[in-house]
Amino acid sequence: MKKLHPESLLNIPLVKQMMEDPQIEFQPRAMDAEWKYSNCIPRFTPGFNPWVGKIFYPANSRLQKWLKKPEASARALNEGDRLAFEVLFAVHDYLHHWAYLAINQLQPDLELGWGRITAKNIEDYAFCHILSEAAAVTGLDYWLMCTRSVNSFCSIGSRTESITVSYRENLLSEYRIFNPDFTVQNTDFFGFLAQFYCSGEFVGFDEKDLACSPQLERWLAHEVEYGETQRLYTRCWLNYLSRDSIPLNTKDASRPIAIDKPWKKRLVKDLGQLLWEKVKEEKLHRFQKMPNSKRLWTRDLNKPLDFRWINLNEVELRGFPFSEIWTNKSMGDLDLECFLKQWIFRHDYKSLDPAYSALIGRLFANNDIAGLAALLKGQKRLTSVGNEELNVMNLG
Repeated sequence: MKKLHPESLLNIPLVKQMMEDPQIEFQPRAMDAEWKYSNCIPRFTPGFNPWVGKIFYPANSRLQKWLKKPEASARALNEGDRLAFEVLFAVHDYLHHWAYLAINQLQPDLELGWGRITAKNIEDYAFCHILSEAAAVTGLDYWLMCTRSVNSFCSIGSRTESITVSYRENLLSEYRIFNPDFTVQNTDFFGFLAQFYCSGEFVGFDEKDLACSPQLERWLAHEVEYGETQRLYTRCWLNYLSRDSIPLNTKDASRPIAIDKPWKKRLVKDLGQLLWEKVKEEKLHRFQKMPNSKRLWTRDLNKPLDFRWINLNEVELRGFPFSEIWTNKSMGDLDLECFLKQWIFRHDYKSLDPAYSALIGRLFANNDIAGLAALLKGQKRLTSVGNEELNVMNLG
């Protein structure tokens, strides 16, 4: 085993687990993260898919460089805390994958990730996906990073303390002013957060409490919005993957998800126990593998391309006429932002003059489809690193 530098991010237990887990594979996407580093294009995501066992990352990024020698000091790659954020977000995605495998181990009859999605079971699958989200947030943020920080594990001058939440364990006394029994560091908290993500109701706190504590308001206001967003994304994605015609009212897609069956309550409890073992006891579980990739959920070919859930690189590799995509895109398309981001990130940032790149950023901000098509035509693009996963959530 290679010697571990004290400034290596592998000193963070969940990072080490991610790198040692044989059921996880890192897959590069032909994307250039310099577009985000330069602030030309905001809110970047390399995408994710929790049932394929792969963590996606840009082929040109700090994470890509770190993966070559993760045992070394991370300091030189962590300008602006970019590496710390990218690695921890990879851990977040890793815990999604872990949760899918764990749920299938605990409840194999669900066939999560490959069973046929129907009007009858889509809500059960939505519940399970939200559980995986609760596992990712609870495991990485609430049970690990909110108790410590990146710098406490490896002193690299990082300011990163968490990824998706602003909760801090050292503020527990403030939160307990409004809910004296509130506790995060036990197995029951996973069920508490899962219930909240499903229902939207954070039991034990109310709006009056938030008005009396800016710290509490900063934490919980974000969590309420986060839960609503995750329910919306989950239902839309599952609907797109379904071979059935399932009515979906997007205005109502963020409604609560019921935890109304005994198996759901049991699954929440059992998954929480496994997650506690993973985070607090640093146990690397071994679960049964997913089925052959041909059986896994994939895009319904009868539905139009939707780049919120589809990898543009892979669409292009499969021979879909790209000019036709540009021609058919319009301002009202729900996937327009995801399409434009994927197309821009495919281009080599450093091959362009900074002023030219800045202009691309302004055109993107204005959703100027024609302007971007003209400006990017013929510009240098990253070379594809081989077949990429087709089914990728590009929202976030």
